[in-house]
Amino acid sequence: MVQKAKNPSLQVRHNKRRSKRIRQMKIRRFIFFTTLACIILSIILFFTPLFKIRAVEISGNEKLTTEELMQIVEEAQGENLFRFRTSRLKKELLEIPYVQSVEIERKIFRPRLLVQITEGQPIAYVACVKGYAAMDAEGKVLEFSESAFSGIPEIFGLNASAALPGEVLIEGESEQFEVALECLHHMQKNEILPGVRNLSVADISNITFHYEDRLDAVCGSAVDLEKKIAVFKSSVNSNRLNENSRGTLDLSTTGRAIYTP
Repeated sequence: MVQKAKNPSLQVRHNKRRSKRIRQMKIRRFIFFTTLACIILSIILFFTPLFKIRAVEISGNEKLTTEELMQIVEEAQGENLFRFRTSRLKKELLEIPYVQSVEIERKIFRPRLLVQITEGQPIAYVACVKGYAAMDAEGKVLEFSESAFSGIPEIFGLNASAALPGEVLIEGESEQFEVALECLHHMQKNEILPGVRNLSVADISNITFHYEDRLDAVCGSAVDLEKKIAVFKSSVNSNRLNENSRGTLDLSTTGRAIYTP
């Protein structure tokens, strides 16, 4: 009896279906074993003592002592490295007035946290009812002292009676405060701030500052403050003046500095 030849098209469709089933089976196996591996890895990472935080290392602090900071970060000791909420720890550290920013990194090898602190830098101070308040470039109060601070200028013309550590020196709108911050910014930018002894914004139409116990600068109004302070720097570094020069520099006309001994 002669057998009929198989239909080639049927054979092709059969082979395609068979290949498809094999591919699907392989995909299901891959998904199963990948999911299983993820579950096992998660258990190891999150629920075993293997990744308990053994140490918290602090760096970047100068004004603040490591012991002072450790009182806050020690709560992380013994916690799971991956389950511990570093955002909560960061929030607590940022409540310290001198802390400007915090970066926290997890280290798997010898499970630990690396805490990088960036401290705020006092750039000026203001007299207040509690003594003196030092503030950073953003106007945040960093600390109070019964005596005047050294190495940074005193600002005259600001009412800081309600200031608290960690808060902005003057809340709400204050033209004098904004002008003072602008002056300090331009002084920093022009690298003359270390020589400034005091800054007066009591009358913002007649802004003045005293430099190195030898020069009085008269800026006039707050118009073109950046240019006026840049002209002051150029004048101090020019051949017209030397370290023994004493007197007044009138900067009130933008682009000019008139020296009066």
